[in-house]
Amino acid sequence: MPELPPILLSALTGFVSGFLLSVPVGPVNLTIINEGARRGFKWALLIGLGAATMDVIYCAIAYMGFSSFFGSRIVKTSMEVFSFVFMLFMGAKFLSAKSVTAPTQLGGAASRIEKRIDEKLHRTRRS
Repeated sequence: MPELPPILLSALTGFVSGFLLSVPVGPVNLTIINEGARRGFKWALLIGLGAATMDVIYCAIAYMGFSSFFGSRIVKTSMEVFSFVFMLFMGAKFLSAKSVTAPTQLGGAASRIEKRIDEKLHRTRRS
């Protein structure tokens, strides 16, 4: 295999790693996968288009409207103070906790969901 120039190798590596890391699996992606598996490609496409549209709207609002609002000295100072006090409160709350345990019994709703999933994945063939 011929050697690639270092600049091309760097660009290719950056493109591939950027592409792979730019698609984090989050709640929207999981919803698209789930609805695509259940209802088909059309539903997955519509959910993806809706999510992309909302991202564009959020970016437009942030870019056009709120930058001047958060640039105000009073708003910026109050946000910094509120963030500091909130993080101080949360840190004290977690440090004063006696123990941290996860629930072992999730309740009736979890049992019903588990039963439905089990029925879907372990269907028996009818003769």
